[in-house]
Amino acid sequence: MSLYEKLKADIVTAMKEKQPEILTALRTLDASAKNVAIQVGKKIPNDEEVLTAVTKAVKQGIDSADQFAKGLREDLAKTELFQVNLFKKYLPTQLTVEQLTTEIKQAIVDVGAKTQADFGKVMKVIVPKLKGLADGKEIQRILKELLG
Repeated sequence: MSLYEKLKADIVTAMKEKQPEILTALRTLDASAKNVAIQVGKKIPNDEEVLTAVTKAVKQGIDSADQFAKGLREDLAKTELFQVNLFKKYLPTQLTVEQLTTEIKQAIVDVGAKTQADFGKVMKVIVPKLKGLADGKEIQRILKELLG
């Protein structure tokens, strides 16, 4: 079952079980995935396009929750975090810090990076490889440490 088929099945389940919060969140994610597919000229999104939509939705949700918390709107922050946790089930298992560090070290060796000036070269190689498996900010943090 593809990610998109799983998403559609979860929408049907949320409708049958009368879960309006989940249904709204999943429909929003479905629309985002369809928009990504349309941008590349398709009608139905494949796993990569759904993954792109999920990754973007998780990142935006975390950012929104932070902003709501700073604005003392805990109710809205709670809603955003609920949606983020719901969306995360569509992401592959995230790499641990150790696994991530190992992957980044290998990319540094592959590219031949030695200084901070090579940061962009490594990012260009590692980000597509780890798409959906790790947060971009975490990749940047570890890479900056390693290139020191």
